[in-house]
Amino acid sequence: MKKKKLLHVIVIIALCICMPVVVLAHSGRTDSAGGHHDYKNVSGLGSYHYHCGGHPAHLHKNGVCPYSSSSVAKSTTKSVTTTNYNKPSFPVVVNGTNLNNTTSNYGPVVINDVTYVPLSSEVIKALGLTGGWVDSNTGLVLNSN
Repeated sequence: MKKKKLLHVIVIIALCICMPVVVLAHSGRTDSAGGHHDYKNVSGLGSYHYHCGGHPAHLHKNGVCPYSSSSVAKSTTKSVTTTNYNKPSFPVVVNGTNLNNTTSNYGPVVINDVTYVPLSSEVIKALGLTGGWVDSNTGLVLNSN
């Protein structure tokens, strides 16, 4: 009797192992967002849908995954800042050399009430410095005489 029950259990296990399992899947090849083309529209969702997060095939309305609890529709707005830019009305003198702001391509500027003097060759000479741009690793090297 015990041998007969054991034989039945072995036969049932063997049948379960040998039976094919039906699986509904696709070949993969999803993009970085978990989506792929379904040109035959097997899913019924159109020619493109997503499988992200192990969830069933679905669409992303407005680029947002319905299964993602932290997803929020992204909207970008650019803020516009206004900068006051003026050529200084006062003379700019470096080491006794007057920097002519009317003829210089890169003359001093006043931005938000701060005067900036760019390191043009004219300014470098007026400061009595030598040197210049070395390379992208070293950068600008200036030496006093």
